[in-house]
Amino acid sequence: MAQDTPGYAFILALIVVLLIVWVFWVIGQCLAVLLHETGHWVAARIMGKKNCGIVVGGLKHDVSAISSLRMIHFGTWPWNKGFTHYTPPPRTMSEVLWIAGSGPMVSGLLSVSGVILAWLHVLPITAWIVVAPLWLANVRVFAVSLWPGPLTADNYATDALHPESDVHYILQQIQQFRSRKRPENS
Repeated sequence: MAQDTPGYAFILALIVVLLIVWVFWVIGQCLAVLLHETGHWVAARIMGKKNCGIVVGGLKHDVSAISSLRMIHFGTWPWNKGFTHYTPPPRTMSEVLWIAGSGPMVSGLLSVSGVILAWLHVLPITAWIVVAPLWLANVRVFAVSLWPGPLTADNYATDALHPESDVHYILQQIQQFRSRKRPENS
């Protein structure tokens, strides 16, 4: 029986490490979305948008809560989703590109930073128990923002279709801007 104790200790330690990694993965999802949406928020503020706010998580779209003066709204699970709201909507293609592109730019810079930290061996291996899940959550947010995903229904407020990714939103906006410039007598 005494010989089996180190095996149980290893399994228990492995379970504890995996539990810690999972907790940091969940926390990382929330932080990665918050940082990504902060990129959109900063760009919107620079472009002079008003009533800017960030929603992280599944928030039943209570218009009065979203339009309040709070900058950040935290919803419930899933924390791996979010959006930034502001008024008025973008009027030019450059506004669309700057605001929509700022979130992926922040996520991309954080993703590259994690690779550089690993490559240069800046952090001790034990720190990666915490850093790796946070970094991977950010990489996931970056990948989702670049994936030109399909339109999904907004089940909470309007049942309207909205884009899942920033690239899809940009492509949708480009199509709308082009359709406005076409002559109608064709």
